[in-house]
Amino acid sequence: MAPWWTNLKKLFREHDLEKNGEYVPGEPFLTEYELKNVSPRCRDLHSYYLQVFQRQQGINLSIEHHHFHHSDGALSITVPWSDLWNLYNLKELNASLMRCWTLHLIKIFEEEEFPIGFMDPHWMSGQSIEADRNKSRNYVADALAAHTQRGKEMIIVAYYSVEYDHCIMIAIFPSENSVSYLDSTQGNNWSNVAEFIDEAWSLARDKKGLESGNPKLSHDFEGMCLRKQTMLVECDMKKIRNQLCDFLMEELDASSSELVTSKLEECSLASSMSE
Repeated sequence: MAPWWTNLKKLFREHDLEKNGEYVPGEPFLTEYELKNVSPRCRDLHSYYLQVFQRQQGINLSIEHHHFHHSDGALSITVPWSDLWNLYNLKELNASLMRCWTLHLIKIFEEEEFPIGFMDPHWMSGQSIEADRNKSRNYVADALAAHTQRGKEMIIVAYYSVEYDHCIMIAIFPSENSVSYLDSTQGNNWSNVAEFIDEAWSLARDKKGLESGNPKLSHDFEGMCLRKQTMLVECDMKKIRNQLCDFLMEELDASSSELVTSKLEECSLASSMSE
């Protein structure tokens, strides 16, 4: 019989406390030990990845126009496997995952019929603003006008800062002409973001049909009051991982169901034409 410490060494080897922090194509996201401690849907998504990674670059999703109010209408995005590796290892929420997280929140708030709108975090990221400020400003102005015209009382967007390598939640309250910044670290300077939002607000009022009695916004950098904070979800990475895995599996299940339905309709049509 092997000594008791043999199993202990195996446990630590599986847990791999000093594993290399990089995604390797085709390799598991987590060790067997770690996979036992995630949700069932996280394990399902991990199994799906191992089955299809050679045929797909990632998970493909469709974003409908009303989700983010893009002027180009609906669009498709891909969540790369490397981004999912980051999610499983609680590293960071990359741009594609931020979009998925936002779509997950949209689904929740639509079901509850809360008057809350969301903007595409891709065009509100520090990287996108630096790369093409005009395009980002135009998108934000379009989204502000569209959400306000639809009676949204709060417009939420996740903002990723390249400078701080940090993500915050920004909540815009059109009827109150105010903006609140929910920063878990506190102390960071978000005046450059406030300036950009002011530019988009002015553009929305002047050229996009946004109706507002006040041309200027007030910015609260000290965090939202308790009433407004409770309307946002808790930013716990393990919870986010579980919820994102749930969301992605639901999207995959829905896509599979639509494919089956389409195939059945094609067979039915072919059968009727041959009669």
